Amino acid sequence: MPLPSSITATLLLSHPAQIDSEALCTALAARIGPELGTLECRTWRGAPLLSAPKAHVLVQPRDLPLTGHRFDTALDSQLLDVLHEDPDSVIGQHRAAVTLSVGTGAEPSPSDTPPSPTQDVFDQLLILGHGAASQLAQQNATLAVHWQQSGQFLSAERFAAMSRMLFPLPLFLHPRPEIRQDGRKAWLSLELFGATELIGRSLRSAPAPVAFDWLAPRLFALVSHLRADPGAADGGLTFATAPGERFRLREDADGGLTVHVEMKDGKLLPVAP
Repeated sequence: MPLPSSITATLLLSHPAQIDSEALCTALAARIGPELGTLECRTWRGAPLLSAPKAHVLVQPRDLPLTGHRFDTALDSQLLDVLHEDPDSVIGQHRAAVTLSVGTGAEPSPSDTPPSPTQDVFDQLLILGHGAASQLAQQNATLAVHWQQSGQFLSAERFAAMSRMLFPLPLFLHPRPEIRQDGRKAWLSLELFGATELIGRSLRSAPAPVAFDWLAPRLFALVSHLRADPGAADGGLTFATAPGERFRLREDADGGLTVHVEMKDGKLLPVAP
């Protein structure tokens, strides 16, 4: 599947954005790889533009609130309930916003469809977007962040916790939970939205009687492994991240991957009814 040539991030603010383009450019220059070229500060149609030969970041402030419906897909995720976040309250409080558009090429190209980037370039777009959003979040009274690539709506605190990560998988992968009760037992499955853009195929977990905080980090670790060794999943894979665990990875008919939790703390888990 072709990778997208652009991503966007939107910061919801309590006050109109204060943008220091030079400081933003300096912060991002330390993060990106040499293959994108040197960043410089420009303007594009009156908006600040950070431009390198192979990528750009367009910063578009808005001094009015946004309507909540543009975040409907992200707000519909049970992840917000699992994490006890209240997005409706945040949306009601914000009074301004700033949107970052990160894309290939030295500047936006509205009339042409840019070619799909390579995986390395797309990873750099993610790093650029995260770095720019983190810097602006630190400079402004940020209430929440909407990250378009993984379809996530994040509290300011959760987003800030990732600010020092170079490649934050909890931002780029959205573990959308589905929870089903069977008597007293809760069966959890996770769909990792955004996995296709990082490992080339969808990734989900089969229902298992485990906790979100236990399962999600293990799926992130699997994605890191598959990025380092793309052929590891061919023909199935059995793995563990700690003693007493066992997971089995199976390829689905649609080419996606499903993780089955078979053992936790040395105990075999029951099969989902």
